[in-house]
Amino acid sequence: MKDGRVADPSPDRRSSYDRREAYELGYFEQGGIERRSGIENRRKRDRRLHCVPVRRYSNLQLRLGELGLWEWNTVANQLEVNERWLSMLGLDAQCPMPTVEMWNALVHPDDMPRLDVLINDVILNPAGGEFEAEIRARHRDGHFVWILHKGAVVERAADGSTLRVVGTHTDITGRKRAEEELWNREERQHRIVTTSNDAFLLRSKEIVTYANPAALKLFRAKHPGDLIGKRYLDL
Repeated sequence: MKDGRVADPSPDRRSSYDRREAYELGYFEQGGIERRSGIENRRKRDRRLHCVPVRRYSNLQLRLGELGLWEWNTVANQLEVNERWLSMLGLDAQCPMPTVEMWNALVHPDDMPRLDVLINDVILNPAGGEFEAEIRARHRDGHFVWILHKGAVVERAADGSTLRVVGTHTDITGRKRAEEELWNREERQHRIVTTSNDAFLLRSKEIVTYANPAALKLFRAKHPGDLIGKRYLDL
């Protein structure tokens, strides 16, 4: 299409995906008879594929999971994403459909080499299946957001070459910030303890597990190992 979006060559594909959503909700009636066998067969197929294409997720699943979904046609090198994928990066449905090149440009330069290795190991290996990485991607406002980037090959040609890869994006920025704050707090505490003139000993069930330099000096120990592992009352 002229606006950059991928055209759907099948005029009746939308109705087939609507029926797929009905299957995932657990019921699909035809002539008043519930197609339970069809439901079970499709569920088994999905378990074998690990995940399903972007278009096949129901709106209910998207609302509950808050997942950014993507589908990569490796033959045409075309990328298809949902609105949640776009919103994580400050984009919206009015923007042109992102390309593979655009996505690669958004990934943090320090993360791209590692991501390339993971993806290539999967798509170039006929036995490859899934990949997962925590990466940073540039938001439209200029800052970077942390994303849990997952993907899986769901379709291969007869020669084993990859035809289609699908996956999810989860915004983990909040968790990564919390981890960084915790690390910084622990690092500050460690610096305070190690540079203090006061002796600090940590113990568990009367056994010494840590001794700072001042404690070594107090107990005339040359190395932390002279105190760690001993009973506190025996020092």
